[in-house]
Amino acid sequence: MTYSKRVAIESEYANIVGDWGFECHDGWLEIIEKTLKEIRQYIEHKRYFDFKIIQIKEKFGELRIYTNYTDDRIEKIIDEATAQSLKTCELCGTEGKLRNRNGWLKTLCDLHENFKEPPKTSTAL
Repeated sequence: MTYSKRVAIESEYANIVGDWGFECHDGWLEIIEKTLKEIRQYIEHKRYFDFKIIQIKEKFGELRIYTNYTDDRIEKIIDEATAQSLKTCELCGTEGKLRNRNGWLKTLCDLHENFKEPPKTSTAL
């Protein structure tokens, strides 16, 4: 996936996601896009006009989606996305599995098994 694909998804679903973006790698963008499409169709049908997705991120090796409101259908859509993320490499989108690397959980394919996050940089003075 490319940066432009990420921007296109963020733009397409800005009315429910907001402007903070996705806190995960591009391998999960297809899962995110499918999930957002299903949620948007459902909330438009139900007329949940104040519905917002608060955050989309990776945590403990799986995709997490937090919302300001939920019901059984929304939970089911999100649970399906989380389950799919546990079988999908977060980096490239191919088949992956949850891996424990010295206490850090990441869902990665065999090719990216030894991937290391770049060091975080601080802009603090």
